[in-house]
Amino acid sequence: MSEPRPDPTRSVHDYELIRRRHGLSGIVSIPRKIRWCSYLSFVIAASMGALAVLPPSVRKLYLEGEAANQSLGVGLVALFCVGAVVVGAVGLAGVALRRGRAESVSREHAWFLVGLEDVFSGIALITGALGVAAVTTLTVVGFAGTETVERLLAAGIDPYRRLAWAPESGFVALAALGCGVFVFLLAVTTDSSMRWTPG
Repeated sequence: MSEPRPDPTRSVHDYELIRRRHGLSGIVSIPRKIRWCSYLSFVIAASMGALAVLPPSVRKLYLEGEAANQSLGVGLVALFCVGAVVVGAVGLAGVALRRGRAESVSREHAWFLVGLEDVFSGIALITGALGVAAVTTLTVVGFAGTETVERLLAAGIDPYRRLAWAPESGFVALAALGCGVFVFLLAVTTDSSMRWTPG
């Protein structure tokens, strides 16, 4: 008497059930998470670009020369955030690809994939979101006027601190924009691959 063959459909159902019961992470689809990552990159690009349109009084006091040529500490933080977002998005796409290529998924492998999704979601969305909040706050605080910036300086916070080895603001803005486009296309590709099933 031959042994019963595993049912791939059952494995798919087990994987999806585990994923949905795992918590908030499983409620949102992987392509949507990756799309959110692209939005974070776009926000960073816009925040760094906002330096160029700060009030003239703020730019004159705290920025030297063209805004795009500023080597600021906030630019370093922004670049780190973009890196975290891209790493997380690529990792999420890898999880989706691995799941899509498998004919069946054991319960242990399903838990492994769900765990990986949590890790990459945390890298991209939690680290990225916190970084975006910090970068956006520091770059746009100048719109509140020099008095607000001076109060931050008095509290020991320099939103426009210059670092000689930090990347220039224009480069960071372009890098964030380019990464945002890449991640958005990655989301579209991942969504298409997950919707396609051989038949």
